[in-house]
Amino acid sequence: MCAQASATLIDSLLSGNTPIGIISSPSTITEFTMDILSHSIYEPLIGKLVMFKHVEGGVPKLVIAQVKNITAINRLVEDNAVKVILQSHGPLPNISGKDTKIAVLSLVSVYEEVEDENGQPFLVESTLNTPPSTDSLVYEVTQEVLEFLPIEDRFYLGTIYGGDLPIPFILKHYGEPAEGGWGEGFSFGIFGKSGSGKSVLAAMLILGFARHKNMGIIIFDTQGEFSRNAFMDKVGLDFQSLAREVKENRFEILSLDDIALESSRTFFKLLDKVGFFEDLGVLQFGKKIMLINDLVMNYGNRDPSQLEFNDVYAFIRAWVRKKYRQPEPVLKRMDVRIAMDKWNLVHSLFNKETRTSIKDLVDMFVNGYIIIIDLSRFPETLDALLQMPKEEVRAIVMREVLDAVISRANELYQDGILTNGLIVVEEAHNYVPSYFRISKEESIERRELLSLIKDRVKETRKYGIGWMFVTQSTVDFNKEVYRQLHNYIFMYGLSIGADVDNVKSVLGADLFELYKTFKDPKRTNRYQFIAMGPIVGLSSMGMAIAIECFSDINKFLEINNL
Repeated sequence: MCAQASATLIDSLLSGNTPIGIISSPSTITEFTMDILSHSIYEPLIGKLVMFKHVEGGVPKLVIAQVKNITAINRLVEDNAVKVILQSHGPLPNISGKDTKIAVLSLVSVYEEVEDENGQPFLVESTLNTPPSTDSLVYEVTQEVLEFLPIEDRFYLGTIYGGDLPIPFILKHYGEPAEGGWGEGFSFGIFGKSGSGKSVLAAMLILGFARHKNMGIIIFDTQGEFSRNAFMDKVGLDFQSLAREVKENRFEILSLDDIALESSRTFFKLLDKVGFFEDLGVLQFGKKIMLINDLVMNYGNRDPSQLEFNDVYAFIRAWVRKKYRQPEPVLKRMDVRIAMDKWNLVHSLFNKETRTSIKDLVDMFVNGYIIIIDLSRFPETLDALLQMPKEEVRAIVMREVLDAVISRANELYQDGILTNGLIVVEEAHNYVPSYFRISKEESIERRELLSLIKDRVKETRKYGIGWMFVTQSTVDFNKEVYRQLHNYIFMYGLSIGADVDNVKSVLGADLFELYKTFKDPKRTNRYQFIAMGPIVGLSSMGMAIAIECFSDINKFLEINNL
């Protein structure tokens, strides 16, 4: 993609604008010092997007940067003797207020001017290989300039932090490059404290990806926000209606009442969570794990919907006699009636006649559906019988779905086909944690799910599958998965405590100072974030940029033609 204009394109883009500063010293190829001109020293420049011309090897380049810090300097009032006078008499004429203001700019992107075969100039992405000259005038970036930049598949989430300039993001699908895709799956981490707008931003991003007809999206909705369409009350965003519209009704919301589970492993794991094996006398955690593994080995190839209670009951009685030195006490405490009631309850979750099968769910995913799996609520009878945290049951279901999706993606990959999909995990710290604070007995399913995700996040990239993890903290999120993310989005609430080092290591010290100026959305009703990665449309070099989400949801819908 290119942008055409007159013979001196960069000069024409800068002309007519009033400079706000001049490049000063010291400057590097990624960070620049700017002396703010006198007529701009009282302007609100922090966070603004700025630009200047830089000539490198005879090639004119347009450099775009963001103002990430401003310092006021007055050497006269730094003198101790002057300070004493100021403390006694207040401001001094011709001394106080005669400040120099210096801004620190963070590189965002570089474009160089070249000519096509007809001699017409256009801009292409480039790099900065020498620091800019100290005679370079700096201007605010305008909408006209953004329109000229070679940015594909634009999608807007908000304006530049501190201004009203809409900033484009790149939300290409994960299919073949020849069809406008990335050709691989990229993963996201959206981090921020409760109320920072993580889920709202995730919904906006999902709508951006949903524009692509063939891109499938699975949302593991553990809190029910997507299932309840909670963004309507929060910010006026009717996510479900918009998703149905852009996907041409290829949109489903499925709960455990709607899904027919298929795996024998899942079947026996769910039986365990309702106390089935305790009812049949097997009380010790270690023994239960052994029994479940043996049941999966014996019935692994069987359809759980076809299993009979009496058959499995006989297997368990024989197993007890074999594994226990004194099996009689175990056999005597078996409560068959209660065990059968629980069997029937779990067995109903595998009924394909009235439910959507996992196979059908995966078919929808690879054919471009949005599927919200509502894990916020369980069938009432199952909910009443659960003897473990609900996160354990959610992990079992997530594991079955992911196993099926990844298996199909691998088959397609072997045939030279990219799956082209996104997997969204809400409240990811519960399922992809840095460590577990509870016993293995109460977290074994989440531990197994974590192991699967750690192993597969990197592998699924080549399948054309990306991941979006939405969570409250970088510290509570698994470090191995964190390092494999491609796009980092930091929202409000990570500037204190243990999160500081993680965020600062990604953004750098000066940009972290800009992040610390974010305001609590609960007070301002404004969602602000810093994004870093391939989705940042202005930055092919992976530089970060600070953004404020549109305060008016209608602006978001209008600018993106939703």
